[in-house]
Amino acid sequence: MKVFFVSLFVATLALASFANVIPSNEENLLDESFVSLAKANVTSVQNATTLDLGEAMTELLISVKNAIPCGNASLGIPPMSPYRIPSLNVNFTGEHLSLKGTIDNLVISGMDDFLIIQLATNKTNNRTEVDILYKGIHILGKFNLHVEANLSGFKYVQPLKGFINFQILNMRDALGFTMGQNEAGGIHISNMEYSSQVGDIQVNSLNTEWSVAVNNFANQYIRDASLLFLQTNREFIGKMYSEYVTMMLNNSLKNVPYSSLVPSIASATQLFKSMRC
Repeated sequence: MKVFFVSLFVATLALASFANVIPSNEENLLDESFVSLAKANVTSVQNATTLDLGEAMTELLISVKNAIPCGNASLGIPPMSPYRIPSLNVNFTGEHLSLKGTIDNLVISGMDDFLIIQLATNKTNNRTEVDILYKGIHILGKFNLHVEANLSGFKYVQPLKGFINFQILNMRDALGFTMGQNEAGGIHISNMEYSSQVGDIQVNSLNTEWSVAVNNFANQYIRDASLLFLQTNREFIGKMYSEYVTMMLNNSLKNVPYSSLVPSIASATQLFKSMRC
């Protein structure tokens, strides 16, 4: 998921896993919301200049945590916990696999249930270290899919109908980055390092076309395969994520004066604190 406001991308790290399932219009809506917050101008921001980046981001995340469930319609921010997607169209065709259909009533909850383990800025080198634990991200939904697969020359056709029940437990995201200025005096991020560790994954989905035994086997397989994928590709995922986010943020923030960074974060904090949730 794109995050145009540097202080908010920390709070939305958990959404990175779901970037491919969020429709483009929802993604653009969030982009616009974060940009509007980055440009927010609240006149009564007190003591903003006395905070460093880490302290300002900590205050912002605490206020975001309290405001996430309700969102803010006037700012174009939808309720994020739970975050609801009414329907997704699925249309994938590969060399050996075709998957078509819909995923309906997708609900993602738990994004406001996080613990800030560390969020601090080294004033000597402007290096910010972030360490956040998401206790549980829960994904629910209903699927109606048609699968065609070619397995060693045998064509396999299977309807998939049922319910999604997927939970990511104790996901720990660690992020480090250096904040500086570009030649024009705008914000420039460098040396970003990201890593993520998942404590466990619970899968209790139900395919109504399958027996109890087959459902249990499939759920266990999805859990084991997901954990194995995350473990074996942790370094690659961290590198790709860091490169993508760095490029995207630098492109978006290149014209934002570096001197306005902490005051802008403080302004956004005041906006979130003013939300009644």
